[in-house]
Amino acid sequence: MFSVIIPTMWYANAYLEKLLRNLQQSDVVGEIIIIDNNWLCEDKVNIDFSKAIVLSMPENIYVNEAWNIGVSIAKYDNICISND
Repeated sequence: MFSVIIPTMWYANAYLEKLLRNLQQSDVVGEIIIIDNNWLCEDKVNIDFSKAIVLSMPENIYVNEAWNIGVSIAKYDNICISND
């Protein structure tokens, strides 16, 4: 199983929504960790996926730190680092 880590600023919502749907349907993805780096954004994708975990940051921690946080909480040893 894989943990997929996706930091987002919510700028590519159409792509992110498709990506999340595909990951949700995948048999090899156990969890999707979404790092919300723009908690003030009002135009976010509806994250209604059973595999999704959303962590909202109080400020933009940028992509590298977001990936590190995602890896630190991942349940699975296999990690997929992604972005939107």
